[in-house]
Amino acid sequence: MQSYVKLPNSDICKTQLVYDELWECLVKYAFRCPHAIRFGNGYYCDHTERNVFNLMRKKEFSCNQSPANVKAF
Repeated sequence: MQSYVKLPNSDICKTQLVYDELWECLVKYAFRCPHAIRFGNGYYCDHTERNVFNLMRKKEFSCNQSPANVKAF
């Protein structure tokens, strides 16, 4: 039997701010989360801590970014 990660899970939940209070869910299997709302071709998050998921994603991105990937303006 295959085991699934229970969502929401702060270790894997990732969101992206789309507009104002509209947060896109970036989890691979978003349909398993009770806070994921299907709309168009994607899912949006209505979890109360969705902004925290976005902050963790930003921190992870900035830590993994190498100087070669940073573009100067």
